Amino acid sequence: MRKRKEDTLAELGRKGIRVMEQLEPRGTRAEAEASEGLERMTKVTIRLPVDLVKTFKHKAIDEGRTFQELVAEAMREYLKRR
Repeated sequence: MRKRKEDTLAELGRKGIRVMEQLEPRGTRAEAEASEGLERMTKVTIRLPVDLVKTFKHKAIDEGRTFQELVAEAMREYLKRR
């Protein structure tokens, strides 16, 4: 049985709502982070060239930082230039 277009659009709408709910902070953890001034975080999956990732990971180790911290800083610096 083939789905009607309206059914598919309704499903997409429901999925979109679920995604947005997942992005919102929940419960005491979110409240604690807000009161402590911590940044909200989200997981992002991207594909990057292997050599670029290796270079960033080595740089992070050399600086005593995490890969995540270094990438976040690089992204912030990029946005400042725009």
